[in-house]
Amino acid sequence: MISSTAQDIETRARLLELLSNGAHQQAIELMRALDWYDLSGVDLRRQALRRMDLAQVCLQAARLEHALFSHSVLDRTDLRDVRADNIWLDEASLRGADLRNASLIEAFAPDACFEGADLRGAALCGAELCRADFTGANLAGADLRGVDLVGADLRDADLRGADLRTYDIDVGFGVTERRGADLQRARLQRAQFDADTRWPEGFAAHIPLWSMRFVEVS
Repeated sequence: MISSTAQDIETRARLLELLSNGAHQQAIELMRALDWYDLSGVDLRRQALRRMDLAQVCLQAARLEHALFSHSVLDRTDLRDVRADNIWLDEASLRGADLRNASLIEAFAPDACFEGADLRGAALCGAELCRADFTGANLAGADLRGVDLVGADLRDADLRGADLRTYDIDVGFGVTERRGADLQRARLQRAQFDADTRWPEGFAAHIPLWSMRFVEVS
């Protein structure tokens, strides 16, 4: 909750001014100096914030569509309800981040780290997540249709109720291509799934379900 004091309002206005003017590093330094971490609802669409340290910052309900967060640190960051379709998160760190109900449709996040992150109910359909680390992440009820998870690490992840079926991906020039989630070479040992988990067509024939943990739906 944002404080209603005049000082807090002034601080937030100053931070938003710096961010909107592209002075991202200056804004981060001011935020750390003032011990101020609430940027909920901020509009950073199409902003370039590569290699930024935004660990533990509150970005709840922020607008991050097409923003560039490549190689940035977002560990334990509050990203609940963000609208971040087509965001770039390649090699970014989101350890323990809260991404509940976030929209990351067609995000570009190869080699990103989501270890221990909470992605319950998040929409990641069509996202590029090859070699991403989802160790111990909670993906219960997540929309993973058409996601590229080739070589991803999903050990101990929670996939109960997740949907990994087909999705129509825009490949340009008005052309769409229907794809199911790609789990080739993904590590799924001890990942949890249940009767509500929806797998891509032919998944059971290629992945040893015995290495995973089936959880009865209560």
